[in-house]
Amino acid sequence: YQTLTDDEGHFEISGLNPGEYILLSFHETALERILWVLSIKLQPGEVKNLILCTQNALNIETKVSTETFEDIINLLEQEISKLLSK
Repeated sequence: YQTLTDDEGHFEISGLNPGEYILLSFHETALERILWVLSIKLQPGEVKNLILCTQNALNIETKVSTETFEDIINLLEQEISKLLSK
């Protein structure tokens, strides 16, 4: 599933079945690149309201020195592996 935010930064993903999901979100400005990798578990009929902020994000600038697409993919793979091993 994928979606884009509206003008106020809100997004919605509907129609998901109960289960476990990994949410990946990326935000880029002229000053920074921020990545979110969150594990989410949905119960039947449950609605999740998430707030993506710098406190629950990975700041790519501090983790990826060359900032190439390949480096970002490697970081994603590492973070997803950590979530799956919990």
